[in-house]
Amino acid sequence: MPDIKIELPADSGRTARPATYGDGFITLDEAETLALATGQHRGMTVTFSDDGQTWVEAWMPSDGHTAPEFARAVVTRKYDDRDVETVSTLRWAEYVPNIDSPRYDDWTRMPTMYLGKCAKVSAYRGAFRDVIGNRYELAELDQATRPTLAITA
Repeated sequence: MPDIKIELPADSGRTARPATYGDGFITLDEAETLALATGQHRGMTVTFSDDGQTWVEAWMPSDGHTAPEFARAVVTRKYDDRDVETVSTLRWAEYVPNIDSPRYDDWTRMPTMYLGKCAKVSAYRGAFRDVIGNRYELAELDQATRPTLAITA
């Protein structure tokens, strides 16, 4: 694949490095920087829900919910003459690390920050795959440590 050179405006205060295609890691800041550098980024919203029906920007714990059940990120990208939204909806149960993970306490202490970060990077990856590639935020990979359920007959 050809190298991609991304130049940011001199006053942006951010730096970007060329996207590396394939597997690897990317921080939320790097994903956002690469998306902004395209000149096609039109906005991002993140909301949370306990039931998948009612969505709020500022989620608070309630009876029976110590973490939001869902996070949804919507990123808008300009394509030619129209804006296109990419929606990423994630479930808490699929992303929270195993209780034995050293990062479990962080996730339970700041559930919206971690689940929201994963939703944002997922939406950026979907909308800007041409510059982000198939790279994941480290918090997204925490769920990879979950044990698999073995079914025996």
